[in-house]
Amino acid sequence: MSLGTPIGVLLAIAFIVPGYSLRKALDFSHPYAGMRKLTLHDYIMLSCVAYVLSTPFLYFLIKHAPCVDQLCTPTGLSSNAGYFFSVIVVLLVYPAICGFTIGKCAHCRHVAGFLRKAGVTLLHPAPTAWDYVFARPEALWARVQLKDGEIIDGIFDSNSMASSDKESRDVFLEGLYKYDDTGKCHAVPRNRGIYISADAINTVTFFEYSEPDQSGEENSEACDD
Repeated sequence: MSLGTPIGVLLAIAFIVPGYSLRKALDFSHPYAGMRKLTLHDYIMLSCVAYVLSTPFLYFLIKHAPCVDQLCTPTGLSSNAGYFFSVIVVLLVYPAICGFTIGKCAHCRHVAGFLRKAGVTLLHPAPTAWDYVFARPEALWARVQLKDGEIIDGIFDSNSMASSDKESRDVFLEGLYKYDDTGKCHAVPRNRGIYISADAINTVTFFEYSEPDQSGEENSEACDD
């Protein structure tokens, strides 16, 4: 059977699309899930996993599948719109939900601890500690010590950037803070961030981020440490 035939196209969709949808959802749920390139066989395997997880839905589709005679009527497609919508859910939506859930569960500390107790060790997909720490989905206070001894305090959040290029580990912090004469740390007026080149960085220390208090003054616990 050739893939150019209608049946071949339908089989290709049925055994590749769910796996592709599941994999893309994994990529969204974990920043390094997509670093490994998958082959056609991998997508077929993921599609099989998606079908196993959607067994109740598959049973419904098989049990209520319309016959060919119904589809050939003038109103065959419109009268079975709900069925075809269910097919789309099984092929695209449900595998994506499963992939996102699997990715989040695999990244969960409790799940990793349970697997470790069961003798299963999950290797983190991040290639380096640098990539791991800057990919965490949380706002952080960052203190960058330069090679000349200067200290730079700022915020690393969704509008910040850390290079994933192994040859140039530069950083952009979206908020810049400076010490005043009393030793307190405040946001630099009108600042829109600071770029720090890779060859200037010595160490980066992270602190828990907290929002400004009700008085409008910045919470500078990290700066006071």
